[in-house]
Amino acid sequence: MGPVIDSIAIKSNNAYNNQGATYEDDVFIFFRVQEEINTPTVIIEGDTADNTYEVGINAWEAIKKLDSSDVEGIVNFSLTPFDLSGNQGGTSIQTTDGSRVIYDYSPPFINNINEGGIIDKDYTASTDSLRLVMDGGDLISGIYRYYFALSTDSVPDVSTPPIPWDEVYGFLGETGDTSLTGITLLPGTEYFAKAYAMDGAGNTSDIIVGNGITVDITAPSIGTIIDGFDSNDELDWTIDSTSLDVRWQGFSDMASEVVTGKIGSYELSILDEPDTVKVMDWFSVDTLADSSVIDGLMLQKNMQYFVAVRAVDMAGNKSDSVRTDGIRFDNQPAKLDTIM
Repeated sequence: MGPVIDSIAIKSNNAYNNQGATYEDDVFIFFRVQEEINTPTVIIEGDTADNTYEVGINAWEAIKKLDSSDVEGIVNFSLTPFDLSGNQGGTSIQTTDGSRVIYDYSPPFINNINEGGIIDKDYTASTDSLRLVMDGGDLISGIYRYYFALSTDSVPDVSTPPIPWDEVYGFLGETGDTSLTGITLLPGTEYFAKAYAMDGAGNTSDIIVGNGITVDITAPSIGTIIDGFDSNDELDWTIDSTSLDVRWQGFSDMASEVVTGKIGSYELSILDEPDTVKVMDWFSVDTLADSSVIDGLMLQKNMQYFVAVRAVDMAGNKSDSVRTDGIRFDNQPAKLDTIM
């Protein structure tokens, strides 16, 4: 009966991940047998191991340096032990502990880095936190890490505050989603997120740079709103109890004293005559709109209604609200009491 192998494991000397390997990394096969054996021939990726030697009592190690002739993917091996009498044991082609090494010398790719969340944003109202979301991939060993930086300079390899490049701490795992907290972001300043991907063998992608995100903590400035669509003939009465027409103008936004912001949407609501009850709560209309027909109402006769509007900028800051001077519903024709 030939010798029996108790255990087999494989790893590499890759600087980042011992279960990955790239060009010119060494792969190590460790195995232990139940008795003394002659030096075995170990095949790694179709070639005889560069060196095979005993490292302890019945414990062996085989080494091979990977090169461009080796095929990318899971590193294959086989070993067959012979005892001192020449009896052959069984051939082993897989580890006993589930370990494996993936050979990969192709760089990963990175698709984008979103500033502000899963959906990329151009503005943020936060001065001490920012979410970054990265997306990329690797067809062989998978994404291992994402490295990131954040600065006011859009040049890829420039390293400046608030988050310089840091190979020791400045990275994420394969998820590529982080919320930076405790940082200092200046109002009116545009910041650029930067990132690159590393695969499971330590290969890196090109650096990509986000399109920039501006810190805006200033609410938009108010404008005016009228009942009806004609600014030269504002309505005070309506004969339609189911809708109101309004038009507004003059709202603007600044991210700082010198940096222009951007209005993202407007919100409308309707109040009754005592100005204490909302007939309709706040709802949004498109940023490009400057007027609205509010449908689905049940206006009461002789009640006065006020439509309020406020602007919401792209960072989520809301302006103070302004309202119309009031409109009443009346669909009854005028009556003539006497003729003189």
